[in-house]
Amino acid sequence: MSDPSDPPGTAAEADPTATPDPQGIGAPQQLMESVPWMRRLVSIHATLGDSASVAELFARTSELTRRELGLDRAIVLCLDGTWLTARALGPLPHAADDQLRRRVGRAPVQVSDAEARWLREQGTTPASLTATVRDALELRHAAVAPIVAGQDAVALLVADRPDPPAPGEGWALEALGAVVALALEHVARVARMTELRQELQMLAVSAMAMTAEVADAPLTIPSEGRHGPTFPRVGFVPEAVEEQPADILTPRESEVADLIAQGCSNREIAERLVLSPETVKHHVRGLLRKLNATNRAEAVARLGALGRGH
Repeated sequence: MSDPSDPPGTAAEADPTATPDPQGIGAPQQLMESVPWMRRLVSIHATLGDSASVAELFARTSELTRRELGLDRAIVLCLDGTWLTARALGPLPHAADDQLRRRVGRAPVQVSDAEARWLREQGTTPASLTATVRDALELRHAAVAPIVAGQDAVALLVADRPDPPAPGEGWALEALGAVVALALEHVARVARMTELRQELQMLAVSAMAMTAEVADAPLTIPSEGRHGPTFPRVGFVPEAVEEQPADILTPRESEVADLIAQGCSNREIAERLVLSPETVKHHVRGLLRKLNATNRAEAVARLGALGRGH
């Protein structure tokens, strides 16, 4: 007897010796014995893993799925709760693939709670979900494979062809889905590391600006034995100035600002621009005033917030 929580098309107490074949999966050992196919999977993984972004990875997946399995169209859809969406996709080069993308963009596909839960917990595609996708996208002979990253199904590889699938084709799609999942983990990790590197670079530049601020700060007499905070407004970006830096800084001040952002001291700026230290101090005071910044570190933060260089 089936568990009521199972999605339609699955059976909790099915004969373990009888393997359902809703997508024409066929005998896996036939493909496992195919050395050329396994070598192709390795090559496909290398191609997908070299993608510069998740959008590029999914676009390459559509192309490779059609080419390797001789299908008419293919697309990767993200699983967001109980919705299948095309949010991670940009325009696809193949017309039939892009038609699917635009269709899902206009009307995301909703699956049942049971289907979504089964997909996430079991990492396999119930027959009812394949039917849901087929009907929603008006596919002829749909095949669906989960993309499981870590422990969760995060997307589906959906393919279509005019004729019923040949034996083994469904398993081949499952294998491609597994390869896409491995590549997705790599590409997402590299993207996150790139973001962290950029954030750390900004922190390093700010730290160098603070160091230069300390070195170049004028001598002050402490009040009641204390100098007070060295950087009273670091990280604070005032709202008074709305113009872009290029609109309010002179060309020379812009050059000085670029070098400040690189962590250069006044002496280093003077050497780089062949100016006297006094002239550099004049430009620094001018750009601090125009940026409404009290110190060099705040000026760096202000320039970053205003999108300098974009």
